[in-house]
Amino acid sequence: MPRHKTYTQCKLSRPTDVGREIMVSWIQSDLAKKGLVIDLRPDNGDWTRGWRVDEIGSTKSGEQVEAAVPDYRHQRKMSDV
Repeated sequence: MPRHKTYTQCKLSRPTDVGREIMVSWIQSDLAKKGLVIDLRPDNGDWTRGWRVDEIGSTKSGEQVEAAVPDYRHQRKMSDV
């Protein structure tokens, strides 16, 4: 994350065999353009392709986003079934 100065929280979607997969993620601000299709690499290192930017939210510095990562991981661990 450090090499990019700002990140923007976006709602992303991509087609699947049975409908659409939707998620919210912090992406580099220069990629936060509605309708743009991007590829993502989650923590496990495997690329997921074909994510379309559907909505654009707030923007934060890379340091702010990185500092909040432990909170997001904890929330995810507690909320995933």
